Amino acid sequence: MTKPTFLSWGFIRVVAELQILTKATYFMLVFVPILAGTWPAVRHYVNNHNDAVIEATKILEVHTQNIDSSVLDLTTVTGTENKELTTIVDKIAKSTNEFSNEVKDYTADFLPKVLEEPDLPWTWAATFFASLLAVLAHLLYQMSCPEIIRRFTFDEYIKDKKEDYSKHPSESTLELAKDALSSKEGRNEIDKETKKDLVLFTKLVDDIKDNENKNKPLNKIDIATSLTIPELLSVQRYIQKDSLSYTDSPEILELVKNALDINSQKVGADIDFVKHKNMAVIENAAKVEYLTQGSKNKVAAYITIILYVVAVYIIGEIILVQSSSVFKMAGWTDIYDLLTLTDKL
Repeated sequence: MTKPTFLSWGFIRVVAELQILTKATYFMLVFVPILAGTWPAVRHYVNNHNDAVIEATKILEVHTQNIDSSVLDLTTVTGTENKELTTIVDKIAKSTNEFSNEVKDYTADFLPKVLEEPDLPWTWAATFFASLLAVLAHLLYQMSCPEIIRRFTFDEYIKDKKEDYSKHPSESTLELAKDALSSKEGRNEIDKETKKDLVLFTKLVDDIKDNENKNKPLNKIDIATSLTIPELLSVQRYIQKDSLSYTDSPEILELVKNALDINSQKVGADIDFVKHKNMAVIENAAKVEYLTQGSKNKVAAYITIILYVVAVYIIGEIILVQSSSVFKMAGWTDIYDLLTLTDKL
């Protein structure tokens, strides 16, 4: 038990504190209902625009036909008698054809703006419900999540408790920490710490034995001082807990004590080893307290994580649909069209 699990308030906090998720969902929760309320007016405006385009197109087509007819009549009258007049008529006919083509292009460009479907687009509706689920999850998180979890991350809480004890050490604080470690969760944490201590102890013993088999063995104290002060303290803590399991424990304990003295002189300060041990107690108790708080109100935590997961899933669907639409509108066939610059330069 060293980190918050997936189904715990500590993990949910990571999602709940995402600013882009919370701010975007609150905005969309307000914006989409406004859009839904004004959607009929939006359709009416856009479709009126389309009607105006159709009407303008008809008028332009009528006038174009009239101009074509007039040009045809003028051509018939002039014939080939007046070359200059014939040239002018040909220019007018050419301009008329160009104008007619522009009218067709105008119609093709603007007619697709009609909104035939009376329903709100799926993307907007999906965005609203994704936002609603995210907001409900966030409200449940604010109401049900323990205060410690809402205020701190796992590492921040441990750091805060250690700094507080460092500035204001007291026996009462230490006793409360020991009480926390006497609980079931605390014993589990101590067992895990003991296993880590055992690994360091075994490594030191193995390094000493391997060194004895070398042609030019090092001094044992040199091997011990290669460990850091926290590692030496871990080995010392393990031996003091289980000094009878190994026949060479007293010798290793004395070696570790000497290594601690040497390493403390290297850093140029006298290290308060008692304070170090107490700090380890405070740290482990802080871990236990945070993880214990994180496992409270499990039903609310499960509901909250489900709401967040569904909201994120819907957002993923929206992104997928919109990405697909952009690909189609761009005329791309695969992702290589986006990454290849040859055709764009």
